[in-house]
Amino acid sequence: MHNAFKAGCIANTWGIVDFLTALYYLFKNSPVRRDDFLKESEGALPKKFIQHRWLENVPANESAINLLPSIKKYIVSVDKGEHNQPNCMSYACVKTHMSNNLLSVKLKLFNSIAKVLLPFLTKYQTDKPMLFFLPEDLKKIVNLLLQCFVLSKNLNTATTLQKLLCLDINNTKIHKPIENIDLDFSAEKEVQSLHVSKKISDRQIFYLRMDCKKFLIKLTMKLLEKSPLPGPAVGGCDCTRPRASERSCATDGFYKMKINDNVF
Repeated sequence: MHNAFKAGCIANTWGIVDFLTALYYLFKNSPVRRDDFLKESEGALPKKFIQHRWLENVPANESAINLLPSIKKYIVSVDKGEHNQPNCMSYACVKTHMSNNLLSVKLKLFNSIAKVLLPFLTKYQTDKPMLFFLPEDLKKIVNLLLQCFVLSKNLNTATTLQKLLCLDINNTKIHKPIENIDLDFSAEKEVQSLHVSKKISDRQIFYLRMDCKKFLIKLTMKLLEKSPLPGPAVGGCDCTRPRASERSCATDGFYKMKINDNVF
């Protein structure tokens, strides 16, 4: 799950990881900078972003979103000479990203996608026997991701796990028009606001939606590629759930488990 999200982040050109990392280390080992920033942020500091624990960084991302106005004030104060000029790569990276009017939108999109996946990790960090619920939970996550960029008429035909796995998500014929790519509600609202105020162009909105689509496609592909869903052990176990045991597909599920009992 972590690596699937990482692959999605790499597929676009937003550089959110570089920004969040630079933002934390800009103030980490510099008491003077930290004090200067605290004057602008009313006592709040950026939270640590750990690259190898991608989906556990939602708090760090949310912290960055809340601190954007304070970061902007800090940079303005530095430019005016009110604070010392940081001569480091972290400051240059943060300042470059802050000049992008769509930074807040990108952070919100990053956050909304991470929140789709995060509950799964929380739920499965347990010693309880969760294998029987794994197929349905993974299917729900894949469905949520596909709903953002796949046409409803094509997604509605994938009524079973097998049909869902057979969807060619790289086929542009089943994709929504680029203007209908489903962004996070707050991100969509901010995009419209920026567009009305003429702070961003139609071209920027187009590339934002394209990058979001690349993020979702790569994430979903990696998730399906590395997940155990296509395997008989997990696919067959779905029939053992109480709510699924009386369905017509239950017999097929038990048959798969029987002929592949060596996987256990």
